[in-house]
Amino acid sequence: MNYKQGAVGAFLVLGAVGLSALAKAPTAQLNKAFADFKARDIRTGKTVSLKNTYKGKVVVGIFMQNNCGTTWRYEEKIGKLIGDYKKKGVQVVAVHSSPYETDAEIKGQMDSRNLPIPILDDKPTQAIMNYVDAKCSPTFFIVDKAGKYRYVGAFDNRPSGETEKYVRPALDAILAGKPVPKTQTRAFG
Repeated sequence: MNYKQGAVGAFLVLGAVGLSALAKAPTAQLNKAFADFKARDIRTGKTVSLKNTYKGKVVVGIFMQNNCGTTWRYEEKIGKLIGDYKKKGVQVVAVHSSPYETDAEIKGQMDSRNLPIPILDDKPTQAIMNYVDAKCSPTFFIVDKAGKYRYVGAFDNRPSGETEKYVRPALDAILAGKPVPKTQTRAFG
């Protein structure tokens, strides 16, 4: 689902002053330090941060929406990713940026699909979404153990019958200390 579709009403309310402030917000640069973020974990109610909570871990962030069909077509692949990489020190987190969905809706959807990962609440400011420049869900991003932004884009080239994978080769390269083969791809949803 396109975040821009749901945000049209919000942009109209913001007005010109709000839009000019958004235009000046910094965006992440690949292979550079990823800014620390703080967000409430919808599951626990606790505030988490990249530099403290996930320090020394590779973090895969996934922008997810309750009402996005493409997001849920990746449910099985996301579940397998969580299982395969958890033992390798990779933390997968969902990032929930849609102001049109409640915490209970996204948590219920994640629980019903057996995806027991932290759900970071990005709804109040959409700071993480804007920083990564995510345009749709699911958009995946990866930050390495040193806190560098190493990948952003799609999981693979299509939800079923993929011919090219992106997230797994990026993770494997990061864990092996090698360059990521593709650092950016076009997310779709």
